[in-house]
Amino acid sequence: MTDAELRGTTLVGVTLDGTTAGETWSVTGREVLTAEWLDRDRAMLAQFTPRPWKFYSQYGSRLTTEGGRSALFVHPDTRLWFKVPAGPRVLRVSCAVQAAAYAGAAGDRSDGVEFFVEHERADGTRERLGSLMLDPARRPADAGYHELTVKVDYPEITNLVLSTGPGAAQSYTRDWALFGPLTIE
Repeated sequence: MTDAELRGTTLVGVTLDGTTAGETWSVTGREVLTAEWLDRDRAMLAQFTPRPWKFYSQYGSRLTTEGGRSALFVHPDTRLWFKVPAGPRVLRVSCAVQAAAYAGAAGDRSDGVEFFVEHERADGTRERLGSLMLDPARRPADAGYHELTVKVDYPEITNLVLSTGPGAAQSYTRDWALFGPLTIE
């Protein structure tokens, strides 16, 4: 593609030739820097303060509405990286399992979703700081949004990684997860 300009949801001035015909842009199945996203894709992150600088989703994501609230729909495994300033900070994020994920018959519903936050060290290793396992099919009190809160205090800028994983049975069936607003203060 050459000389492309985004206007709304269409591209103007796009030229496809033999060298670009096979190009695709996707946020599915690979780590991507969110600064490289199209405007419409960055809009999915508007409810995150700060916005993540890197993103990975095995199956992709999209904006949705659940319980009258805007949410980022993701499916495990999904990871969002946040740069966190030095000093004491609190990460708060609303998490839920989409109602349709546990509304079906016993063999065709989610076994729950794990939401967790990790500190990513400079060498790439991670330390788990907090987690929340929601399984509304087996625990009705897990339905709806729940807050995951993690307090940190690092002497320098660091990375926190917000992730989703499968439920207790490690099944990915209908593990439709939702992130509501996120703040790091």
